[in-house]
Amino acid sequence: MSLYDPVSHRSLVHQIGVYPQVTSQGQLGIDALCLGFPDHGLALSSEAVAEARRLDHPPSLALSLAVDALLLVLVDSAALEASAAQLIAVTTEQGFAFWGSLGTIYRGWVEVTNGNLSEGISCLRNGLSAYRGSGPNAWAPYYIALLARACGVVGQIEEASALFDDALQIAERTRARWFEAELNRLKGQMLLRQACSQAAEELYRKALCASLGSRRPSSGNCAPR
Repeated sequence: MSLYDPVSHRSLVHQIGVYPQVTSQGQLGIDALCLGFPDHGLALSSEAVAEARRLDHPPSLALSLAVDALLLVLVDSAALEASAAQLIAVTTEQGFAFWGSLGTIYRGWVEVTNGNLSEGISCLRNGLSAYRGSGPNAWAPYYIALLARACGVVGQIEEASALFDDALQIAERTRARWFEAELNRLKGQMLLRQACSQAAEELYRKALCASLGSRRPSSGNCAPR
């Protein structure tokens, strides 16, 4: 961020489609969350949204709102509805199909948290299908986990478990492991509610090792990757 020059680097907008300072600011918010500073992460994300609005650049605004919603799911779900609504409004107005798929996913999670489970799961499925159909997979584990959690809430445990496994396999394949620990923790939490305490404990151990950037050898202890 300190090396960015809004004048000499302005041409980058035409190459990548969004303002690089907005992208970087949003990524810093995610980094801060992963490092254990959720409030600072949200503050950085809010600054990215404000900067995108100041620049009056719809693609940058859609990106920043999508990142903001991602953080809000994890940190402040009560504020998610407003962010998701803004994302949907921008993507609908501009015809941004990719970012629109994320808006549908976040809208689905809002419905789930509000108790509208059937509608919420439908939105999650539709949004996730559109997102994965567009090609990217790096962030897919995070979005798949939302559908898995919703399925767990309505008692569709087998599907939820399969979705968590799918998310973990994608994280392993793409090496995008930022959400790996949480995937194991969430699946373990679901299994614990099903009285599968031994399987849940194993997943909690995996979550702990993943959060430490470690692997779990046969001894059961965490060791550096």
